[in-house]
Parts: sequence; C-alpha cells; structure tokens
Amino acid sequence: TLTDSTLLLPTTIQTDKLDPKSGTDLEIGSSGDTITIPSGATITNSGTATGFSNAGEPYFQATMSTAAQTLSDASAAKVAFNVASIDSGSTYDTTNYRWTPAVVGKYFISSSVLGYGPGDSQLQTISMTFNKNDSIIFYFGNADNRTSYPRGKGCTGSILVELDADDYIEVFATVNTVDGGAPTVNGESSQTWFNGFKIA
Repeated sequence: TLTDSTLLLPTTIQTDKLDPKSGTDLEIGSSGDTITIPSGATITNSGTATGFSNAGEPYFQATMSTAAQTLSDASAAKVAFNVASIDSGSTYDTTNYRWTPAVVGKYFISSSVLGYGPGDSQLQTISMTFNKNDSIIFYFGNADNRTSYPRGKGCTGSILVELDADDYIEVFATVNTVDGGAPTVNGESSQTWFNGFKIA
C-alpha cells in the first residue's frame, strides 16, 4: 500500500486494476495535464459518466410570444422567434431572433412557419430561408398555382449544417398574397417554431 506522499514512479506501470483506497476518489493527472487515449484503444463505460458533453448538446427550441407577426407582401422578413422555451447553452438571442451554438460542430436545424393572407383565399405562396451569418444557405418554398387560394399555408424545412462557435442561424419568411395585402405569420408554438441540436 502506497502512502499519500508524492512518489517518483517508472514511466510505464503495468497493472490490471487501479483502485482508490476506501472512501476516496481516484484522480488521474493534474490541472494542465493532457490524458491521451492512443489510437486503437477502447474505453468501455459500464457505470455513470459525468462531466462530459451530453449527446445532442447544445440544443434549443424557439417560438413567438405574439399571436401574429405582420409582414410586407412579397418581402422577406426575419421571423420573430423571441421566446427560447429550451436553450441548453443559454446562447439563443431573443432580441435578434438568432441562435449561436458556441460549440463547433455539425447541427440539425429545423423550422416551420405558417403564413396567413389578409383575408379568405388571399395567400398565394410562402417561402422560408435559413440564413447563416446574414447569407441564405437553404431555401424552402410552397407554391400554389390554383385559381382559388387558401388563406393559410405552412412551410417546413430541416437541414444539416456545419457551424463554428460564433456562427449564427436565423429564419426568414416571404409571403405572397393575391391582392398585395399585408400577410401575417401565425405565432402559435404548434404552428411556427425554430429548433436545432448538435449531431457531431
């Protein structure tokens, strides 16, 4: 049995088990050290792992606090997702309606927007874009070429995107009406939402 004093030991120690003395915790390394698992080695966890990033983090879910957001006809506008109902990293910006992951990785991002025309049978088309750092990276459209148009129409889309820690994602919507009236975006959380999580 070794004492608690610091010992100078050989560079390589071969043993089948490291077991802390009763009532204590086993600590490997000190602050500033790097613990390396070599290529080809496998770590098998049969207990509880703490202090590691959980799968899917960071993640968020954003909705709107208002019943409706009024848009200009046929003009792209940022959707006012101003409520972060879920925000694991506390990085969702409810003022600018954008999410910054704060962690480099590949992410699954999804959104749904329900648009309404100013009156019955007035909505012609609705489209939605995901913007990364003020540039469009994905476009989703929902066109209707019928002679009779509905008042409401939804647009939903999901993407996989690689983000740096300081990149930000926003959602923009464009609603075209038949007569040029002012359309709206439905603010119900079951109809209009914005979410995402890390996958790798």
